[in-house]
Amino acid sequence: MRLVALGPNAFNFNNSNNLVLPHLYLHLHHQSTVHPVIPLLVILKPIIVTFITSPSLVSSVLPSLSSSFLHNGFFSSPLFSLPSLFSLPISSSSHRSLRRLLLHRHHPFPSPSPSNPRRHYAKARRNIKMPPKKAAQEEKIPLGRPGNNLKSGIVGLANVGKSTLFQAITKCSLGNPANFPYATIDPEEARVIVPDARFDWLCQKYKPKSQVPANLTVYDIAGLTRGSSTGAGLGNAFLSHIRAVDAIFQVVRCFDDAEIIHVEGDVNPVRDLDIISEELRLKDIEFVEKALENQKKKTRMGGQSLELKKAKLEQDMIEKILAWLKDGKDVRKGDWSPKEVEVINPLFLLTAKPVVYLVNLSEKDFVRKKNKHLPKVAEWIKEHSAGDPVIPISVSYEERLTRFESEEAAAEEQKKVGADSALPKIITQMRKTLQLGSFFTTGADEVRQWTIRIGTKAPQAAGVIHTDFEKTFIQAVVCSFDSLKELGDEAEVKAKGKMMTKGKEYVVEDGDILLIKAGAAKG
Repeated sequence: MRLVALGPNAFNFNNSNNLVLPHLYLHLHHQSTVHPVIPLLVILKPIIVTFITSPSLVSSVLPSLSSSFLHNGFFSSPLFSLPSLFSLPISSSSHRSLRRLLLHRHHPFPSPSPSNPRRHYAKARRNIKMPPKKAAQEEKIPLGRPGNNLKSGIVGLANVGKSTLFQAITKCSLGNPANFPYATIDPEEARVIVPDARFDWLCQKYKPKSQVPANLTVYDIAGLTRGSSTGAGLGNAFLSHIRAVDAIFQVVRCFDDAEIIHVEGDVNPVRDLDIISEELRLKDIEFVEKALENQKKKTRMGGQSLELKKAKLEQDMIEKILAWLKDGKDVRKGDWSPKEVEVINPLFLLTAKPVVYLVNLSEKDFVRKKNKHLPKVAEWIKEHSAGDPVIPISVSYEERLTRFESEEAAAEEQKKVGADSALPKIITQMRKTLQLGSFFTTGADEVRQWTIRIGTKAPQAAGVIHTDFEKTFIQAVVCSFDSLKELGDEAEVKAKGKMMTKGKEYVVEDGDILLIKAGAAKG
């Protein structure tokens, strides 16, 4: 006889002829070291083997064994008081008898088998600190109307150069510049082509049959006067026109000209800024007070608890907006939560609209870049409207440039005078203020610049081309304009690994060149 396998899990006894005898398995709860019972079993191996393999001996000895000896004697010693069990293969009635005696004692763990494998319980880990949860960041909602078809309005007091600027920037004859107040009654609308060197470069490269640049819609709004918020000088109508646009070009007169009258009698840009700011804010207070009155009626009507709670919360927000305005602050300068913005946007408040200040200088002051009023204007804007862009412009100079028959002649005049036109800067700044960007589609048939809101995802950008593309969007092949210009060819861009395939979560960046892949629309 020889011991083939000896360990904490099993004993397998073979005879010299390699005949497998009934074997004994010992399953231990702790298997990291050899159990003390193993040496004892090795010593008693001949007796155990002889006993098990002799049916006549088993049948004669078993009846005389006392169950109390088995339970209270040898097998109940600490060596065998284990969360384990003995298992013997069944080959005869004597084997079954011995196995029944050995397994008579109850153990907490079931017998291992292929259908019921031994369970191993992981030790509890202690003193493990979970990382802190990331604070949920609320997505910022911009003030104003959503979408990419946004409008700008030229606003200011009467006789400050609004209509002349409108004609110069739109290169059309709409509008009615005149040397008297209220020459413009109904607002004029025109689209302005957005100057973009990227679009020009793409057109030169592809030489398409059709070229479609981006554009910006501009309105010429009649001049305001002191008291417009109470209806003076058709003020209510003019303020409603401002309410319909998404951003404001505010023209401030900083030139002296005895032939052009001023509604206030003299040129004082700081006073003019105060008048416009006050009139817009007073009209907003009127709008908000009406909204608050209507909201209080809803709150008094009561209703279910959730609806009532929502109504009270909205009422508190409107009261907060009203207090902000009565403190002399513009709504666009407040730090509003997304829920508060959802209350502000439907009100179409005048002071919530972004503003670009256009300081109208004489041609002489514009060329030499000096004006006595500029420091005071800059100080006022810093105090009351910090962060808003300010662009000096000479409307008279811009109007004179439009008289040239060609753009080449106008460019030559600019070189001669030593001052570039401010119109391209004004248009691009307004797009930036409106948070508008562009992506391009290119090819031999058409090069087109599409206008989107900054932060737009790929499916929504595809929807600007066609609404079906947003519904059936699959993916977008993206290449940045800078990569294409640097490498010069789409094949080279792809070879360098800068042609990317993006899915629905991709945020389109300003200047991306896109190829949209979409499925067939459902009929």
